[in-house]
Amino acid sequence: MTNITAGDVIFLIFCFSLAAYGYGVIHYGKKHSEEEKK
Repeated sequence: MTNITAGDVIFLIFCFSLAAYGYGVIHYGKKHSEEEKK
C-alpha cells in the first residue's frame, strides 16, 4: 500500500462529505417542499 498523507485523508473526507451532502440535499429536497428553504 502507498503511504497516505494527511492531505489525502482530508481530501477524501471532503469529497465524501460533499457527495453525501449533495445527495442528502437532493434526496430530502424532493421529499420536503422547497418553501422551507432558509
